[in-house]
Amino acid sequence: MRGEFRDTLLPITVAVWLACSIAAPAYAGAYDLVLERHAVNITGRNTEALLINGQLPGPVVGFREGESVVINVTNRLDENASIHWHGLIVPPEMDGVPGISPGYGDGIPPGQTFTYRFKLKQSGTYWYHSHSSGEQEQLGIYGPMIVEPRDHEPFRYDRDYIIMLSDWSDDAKSVIKNLKADKKALSASKDKTKIVADLDKLNDALEKLRDRKKKLQDCISEMSKIKTDVKKYNDDQHEFMKAIKAVGQDARKISPDTKAKDFATIAEDAEQLQALNDLESS
Repeated sequence: MRGEFRDTLLPITVAVWLACSIAAPAYAGAYDLVLERHAVNITGRNTEALLINGQLPGPVVGFREGESVVINVTNRLDENASIHWHGLIVPPEMDGVPGISPGYGDGIPPGQTFTYRFKLKQSGTYWYHSHSSGEQEQLGIYGPMIVEPRDHEPFRYDRDYIIMLSDWSDDAKSVIKNLKADKKALSASKDKTKIVADLDKLNDALEKLRDRKKKLQDCISEMSKIKTDVKKYNDDQHEFMKAIKAVGQDARKISPDTKAKDFATIAEDAEQLQALNDLESS
């Protein structure tokens, strides 16, 4: 038996709603989920709930690991809505979190349909729920989700029971108000914008650092080439001076007792060249 449990802070007056799916869900690669407002009576008092395909909790959606799924979510409410696939590894734009998921905006506008497309990379028991205004999840936009493993399970059973427990309150607004009134509670909605802005600044700074790093690498590469050229020039100069000295020595051999005029000229040129090189190096 698979179980999925959700704990929610509530006022003192609560009702417990238990949904039990006796038959295993029909596994398919595509689902159509419709979000609507309906009258309900769970505690003996008439009130409204947000239902998915007329159910509370929403219907069991079942898939198989490795399957590419398509889920069409139609919003028939009078406010933006959303569906987040809790625990599933999906592309960011398919995560269903308003203000965070790229291209998702503030969720699904009234009267419109959003199509989720992603490939399942895991298996297990999960749940899906609204990520728009805390009231939507509290009022019924949530449901169980089963992803069967790619390979058959190593045990036998006759029937799969999926049980989902949820606390219910006829006054969902007071639940959210009490949560926000708790000084220890995190104000996610307030901090969300700042976190996104800080991430954008970090990304911009990182991009600038990468650009500077590339320019620095280019400079180092150019300096390395210059250093190689200077070394080659010095080596060539050294060889040239050796050649001049060799010519001078040969000239002495030709006229050992006297300084030949040609040799004197070569030596003088060599001294001038050496002085010029010293001047350029200084």
